[in-house]
Amino acid sequence: MPLNSQKITIQDIAQLANVSVATVSRTLSNPEKVSDITRQQVLATIEATGYSVNETARNLRKRQTDTIVVMTPNIGNPYFSRLVEGIEEVFAHNQISVLIADTQKASMNSSHARNYFSRNRVDGIIILDGLIAKAIIEDAKGSPPILFAGERHAELNLPYIGISDELGIELAVKHLYSLGHTRIGHIAGPLTHTPGQRRYTSFLKTLSQLNLPTQEAWIHEGLFQLSTGQQAAYAWANLASDQRPTAICSAGDEIAFGFIATLHQLGFRVPHDVSVVGYDDLHLAACYIPALTTIHQPCRTLGRSAAKQLLNLIKKHPFTPLPLLDPTLIIRDSTAPYNR
Repeated sequence: MPLNSQKITIQDIAQLANVSVATVSRTLSNPEKVSDITRQQVLATIEATGYSVNETARNLRKRQTDTIVVMTPNIGNPYFSRLVEGIEEVFAHNQISVLIADTQKASMNSSHARNYFSRNRVDGIIILDGLIAKAIIEDAKGSPPILFAGERHAELNLPYIGISDELGIELAVKHLYSLGHTRIGHIAGPLTHTPGQRRYTSFLKTLSQLNLPTQEAWIHEGLFQLSTGQQAAYAWANLASDQRPTAICSAGDEIAFGFIATLHQLGFRVPHDVSVVGYDDLHLAACYIPALTTIHQPCRTLGRSAAKQLLNLIKKHPFTPLPLLDPTLIIRDSTAPYNR
């Protein structure tokens, strides 16, 4: 008489396959650790009996949910979506589900955000939002492992992996300087935001190293949005022609797109009237008109590294700080030698 699949236990599978219970468990959870012959033998027995794993019960025994959450400020932003792609690639390979929590949605209030910081819901958290309220994280006692990627709260002593904003801006400024530009402006992101602050500080530091002047009128602070570039373009156009910076180092590609498009509407040409360097190397940068010289961020690599680090933390391994990843300069058509 065939066994009733509803009553079959892992002990039954072990006996029928003539292996230990531990071997059956390894076959189900870590098949790569079982020999091909034994794995095929166990799987054939499972298929023949109709045995099914009770995932909920197994996870309770493991005290794991096989789920992690990524808290991102805007999944529609190509920078964050590429980062998430890298994260999902690693966790999919490890059969772990990834939940996406958009921290900028109206529904993401403090109470909702705190719900994620529970071991009963997820095994770990990757935070991509440097503006998430510190109180939410500080109150998360007994929470699963937390790792910041790309952005962070510097005051919080939590694992972090990122890309060197300082090097990126240094590469941008030195590229413009190599083209003969000595009046270089900066369109900054929000200075209350870690990337915006780091890029602005690096901009000033690099100018100082090159003994280049700066003026308040050459620096415009805003958000990482098209509108910031638009506002900066009007400010640039309103300066006397001999007082304008001949090159602009932008803290983000979207800012640069807004700046270039608005200048075009005002009758100016890039790079003929002003050279522009972006930051991020979004997909649109290569086919924009003119194609945008920019700083490429290895977002997918960062995502993969963050996922691997979180996996180690989930396994209770100590976190070993890693060097910041290096961005690279991508030279396209929006920069040209100074010729006036």
